Amino acid sequence: MKTFTIKAQFIFEGVFKIKAEDEAEARRMITDDCGLCLGGNIHTNCNDEDIDWNFDVHSEKKILDVTEILNPKSITKKEFKERCYFGIYTATGKRVNAIFYDWKEGFGYKYRISTDVKNASKSELFNDFYAWVTGTLKQPYYYEGYKYAETDAQRFKVPLGGL
Repeated sequence: MKTFTIKAQFIFEGVFKIKAEDEAEARRMITDDCGLCLGGNIHTNCNDEDIDWNFDVHSEKKILDVTEILNPKSITKKEFKERCYFGIYTATGKRVNAIFYDWKEGFGYKYRISTDVKNASKSELFNDFYAWVTGTLKQPYYYEGYKYAETDAQRFKVPLGGL
């Protein structure tokens, strides 16, 4: 069974008839004093004699985005590799192998592993990275640097450093 995040929008369209001194006041009254809660009715703080409305009770529904959420603990090695970004960088005078893993498509990298090129090949590093993310790595090597972005805001700030 897969899990998806579906971003959706419900649109209720209708007309307010309101008594006001001018257009600016009418807009302010609708913006500040009228609302609708899911499962409720249109509500207002305006006097009943100053306002009337006509809204359809059935909304238009739009699906804005669909994203599959992969649980990193149960992802296959093939799926994991497809979502990894591999790179070789020069940092602090050393060549560094680094792998970044994006577990929610387009949301930035949640995990990073890196090491000095002389300590591990790309293949060895990938195997350790997969084991770390899926929770099966028993003992990380001292020369590998691991980083986990704990919040969504940190996803694009997973640093290369920390070796």
